[in-house]
Amino acid sequence: PGRNLAVVGTRADEAYDVLSSAVISLARGHAPGSAEFALFEGEPDPRVSRLARWLADEGHQVEVVTELPEPGDRPVPVYFALFAVDAATARSAPLRTAVRRLAEHGPDRRMHVLGWWRTVDRLRSDVVERTGPVRTIDAWVALDVRDSELTPLPGGQLQSWTPRARRALFYDQRTGSAPQPIIPFTV
Repeated sequence: PGRNLAVVGTRADEAYDVLSSAVISLARGHAPGSAEFALFEGEPDPRVSRLARWLADEGHQVEVVTELPEPGDRPVPVYFALFAVDAATARSAPLRTAVRRLAEHGPDRRMHVLGWWRTVDRLRSDVVERTGPVRTIDAWVALDVRDSELTPLPGGQLQSWTPRARRALFYDQRTGSAPQPIIPFTV
């Protein structure tokens, strides 16, 4: 995505796979040293450590973080992969504010959010200051989310989508096309 990516759904294994696949894809698109990766765990999970080791083995600068910085100009792109971020923002208003600022102001400063939220409502409360549509997320992957719940997201006005295991719905507003069904990779 050009700015930020959201993965939405309660199926943890699939959410980790989708988010990890996005991070791996970004890493493979950058030469070592030409991007940085920060992995945030909303809940402890060994898969995050495995992804961090893989990134380091590939020569990328990676850090597992517990806090998020204020947006600031960066010499290389920094990708913040936020695993189970809604578990942490539900406990911390300052963290919720940091996620919102990073999602809103980070992309202009080469800082991008790739996050996993369990529900669209949690995503919206984390990235939108007031009620309204989510404008800071340019691409999303919906897992076990009904079509009626996707309305606040860009491109979320759907005709009929029925979620099922190992299927997802992908939307990238840069393409201008309708959300498309996908089969998520397994990492």
